[in-house]
Amino acid sequence: MNIYMIYSAKEQIAKNSKLLCGIHSYVAHGNTVMSEKLPSDLCGNIMVISAQNAGEHISPAVYDECRKRKFTSVFLDAEEPCKNNIRAFCEISESLSRRGLRVFCPIAFEEFCPQAIPVADTCISGGVLSEYLKSLIVGRKRLALSLPRMCASFPMPPEDSCGNALSPRELSRLRDMHDAEVFFSPAMLLNYFIYSPSPRDAGFVLFDDSHTVTEKLRLAKKLGVSDVFLRYCELSDIADDIWF
Repeated sequence: MNIYMIYSAKEQIAKNSKLLCGIHSYVAHGNTVMSEKLPSDLCGNIMVISAQNAGEHISPAVYDECRKRKFTSVFLDAEEPCKNNIRAFCEISESLSRRGLRVFCPIAFEEFCPQAIPVADTCISGGVLSEYLKSLIVGRKRLALSLPRMCASFPMPPEDSCGNALSPRELSRLRDMHDAEVFFSPAMLLNYFIYSPSPRDAGFVLFDDSHTVTEKLRLAKKLGVSDVFLRYCELSDIADDIWF
């Protein structure tokens, strides 16, 4: 299983990282590849490009950047399929695959990009993560995963599956404020604690740390997932403690 840590151009890239390196500093604008200013010697394993507004003939520009930076894979990132990008994604994934690059796309685009490896999100706020992943794997030859860091509070009962996002500082303050005891959920592979600021109000918090991220990586490998994506901006404080 390939594990990629995705960086922006502004983040310090750990040259001795045990994980593969991805660069997320690219935006497609028509048939042009735009990016932050990158060091001339910057290289990586995968190019992550925001391709929502990509043109159908952007493939040569993407391929040239991959050759320059020694990328062997491309992740075509986008929010959702729409009539303006479906054809472009189809053309780009086919062209880049033909040129020998591994191509990834969000799972919502997989029917339009049969050459690409679909990428699914692993964030859940209930249920059993292993069963959820197994349901995604069934019927697919390949599957990659994005592992966003969960850190959110939820009222009881939960109003939605997203909750209210918390920063590491907010998480720490909430734990201290309620003197909360933290538990580990083997079903979700998440840490959690329950708080009750008043008799009428109660909620719970779900959050990842290096242990839960490592456990999710182990589960992904056990299930035969081909590739996993982590974001350095979310994991910078625990990145060195993720062992796999």
